[in-house]
Amino acid sequence: QRRVHGTELMTKTARGQWWRALPDLQVPVLVRESFSVQSREIGNVLRGHYVQQSGPAEVFINGPAKGLIRMPVQPSGWVTVDATALDGPKYLEPVRSARWTVVFSTGAPRGDVIMREGVSLDSDEVAVLVCGAAVEQVGPQMVLSDGIVRMPISVIEGRCFEPACGGSQPAQRPSAIREGWVTCDATAQNGPLFFAPCGEEGAMPTGRDVDGDGADDGCADGQAGDDALLALRPLARHRIYRVVNLEAYHVDSLPMVSRAEPYAPGSGRVPPEDIVLNRLKDGDLVEQIRHSKKVRGFQVMPVVVAGVEGWVTRNTNSAKTGSHSSWFEELRDAADSDREQRRANRRENRGPRSRD
Repeated sequence: QRRVHGTELMTKTARGQWWRALPDLQVPVLVRESFSVQSREIGNVLRGHYVQQSGPAEVFINGPAKGLIRMPVQPSGWVTVDATALDGPKYLEPVRSARWTVVFSTGAPRGDVIMREGVSLDSDEVAVLVCGAAVEQVGPQMVLSDGIVRMPISVIEGRCFEPACGGSQPAQRPSAIREGWVTCDATAQNGPLFFAPCGEEGAMPTGRDVDGDGADDGCADGQAGDDALLALRPLARHRIYRVVNLEAYHVDSLPMVSRAEPYAPGSGRVPPEDIVLNRLKDGDLVEQIRHSKKVRGFQVMPVVVAGVEGWVTRNTNSAKTGSHSSWFEELRDAADSDREQRRANRRENRGPRSRD
């Protein structure tokens, strides 16, 4: 089909197709506001990164730009796919999926990158990813007002490829695919880079076949083995916590309330009596039943006590308050302690990593 601006539609690819900016590009791929190569620049795609097609690509069929291929992308804008007909570079290549690997490590045994329900950094936690885990991008990235890059992903729950699970084959079939949002890049705020793109060609062999097609799905920037490939750490079981050290905050009780609001010891915030379900003392036990939420600089935890469900303030968020305080201690059995020690030893043997 011939277009009014001297182009024809290309039908080999369609909306939803993922494309990767070629890794050997010397410049990023520019995203412009409209079809015209003179229109306003609204973004870019870094080499090795991905962009998703939003409609048919178009090729110029006459004039000085003959052979140039332009394509609309999500959420908006146009990119040049191929300029080799004009002695320019080829910018993009189609890929089966947009795959990333976690490259940030906290060094902590409970995971490295939080996956949340929505794009907001205050939305509910749904899982925790570990360094080396592979994920799939499922939509366009979103840049927040402060420059933080957020990304929607999916990840397979219940797969294990580590040697402890018996070799390179999965220990079990995937039980579920979870979706959520992660921070891909926080360098705009002097934070870390959390994810790096996986290359379909030249990737490091890992023995992983995540999509079941018989091909190795290794990531050039990832690491194989260990629990890094468990990919998902949901709240697998309820955790038990004990209230401790309230006297250090000059209070004798901790309120358990009916909604997810922070009422931390020593904060000066007092909950209305009509939402108070219990007042916990030192030594009282609570059972965590879902993932915590971050609310105004505090971690607020859903718990059950004596059959009644509610919320307690678990600790402060050091990123906002400049300190980290907690009035709970987790009760752990010997198996938990041994497992975390083994993971810590394996991380130490791998050497230091950059932090997410």
